[in-house]
Amino acid sequence: MTISVRPVTKEDLRALFDLWPNDAQRDFVAPNAVTVAEAAYDAAAHAFVIWSGLVRVGMIGLVDMTEVYDAAPEDEPQSILIWRLMIGEEHQQKGYGTAAIDWAFDWARARGRDRMSIEVVKSNAVAIALYKRMGFRATGVMYGEEAQMARDL
Repeated sequence: MTISVRPVTKEDLRALFDLWPNDAQRDFVAPNAVTVAEAAYDAAAHAFVIWSGLVRVGMIGLVDMTEVYDAAPEDEPQSILIWRLMIGEEHQQKGYGTAAIDWAFDWARARGRDRMSIEVVKSNAVAIALYKRMGFRATGVMYGEEAQMARDL
């Protein structure tokens, strides 16, 4: 699976805002418009477009936890957090999520981080299975309905 991942630009906005997960997943991830808006006001947050050739297939948001000024004690302070991951409905089940997470591992290593964390709605069995396949394990930390998972890089 070959993808490219690039920072969100103004030219990406309309296409990103038109990408949605399937109906069953809409309660599991914020709309891309929310991610773009929140990233614009958080220096630790980084929003990226996931591309397959010339097609935008999704979005990934990452947070460098070393840059977060108000991290909670239970946060993974030296990690990169996969803050948001959304693959558009018509692009799912093609390996783009896996490829995007692999890309995020490389991005984290390039920043000198050796740990990755993610928060997932505990009823999102599909995402949890993906994250487990990629080496993430539950840490036991809960944020409301979201469970923290983490792995070493």
